[in-house]
Amino acid sequence: MLVIFYMVVDLVGSAVIYGVGAPATGVSVEINVSYLDAAFADEEIEIEARVLRVGKAIGVVSVEFRKETGKIIAQGRHTFTFLSLVRCEHASNLSLI
Repeated sequence: MLVIFYMVVDLVGSAVIYGVGAPATGVSVEINVSYLDAAFADEEIEIEARVLRVGKAIGVVSVEFRKETGKIIAQGRHTFTFLSLVRCEHASNLSLI
């Protein structure tokens, strides 16, 4: 079940950032999920996503998972970089460790 939350943050985050007119869909820089409570297989879960920031090169989305009671069971954050807009000269400064 934990992997499903992670995958939903990735999918919903990508859809929301694209839906608000981001300059490109981008590449994930960071995805994290904080698990706050348990959910069971027969429970319905509400998912709410909000765009926190869309800049020229970075976009950030917050995704919350709630039970029908409104209790938050998980919170995720998805950060994107819009690589098509990053200048090639910066790529020469990157190094792999």
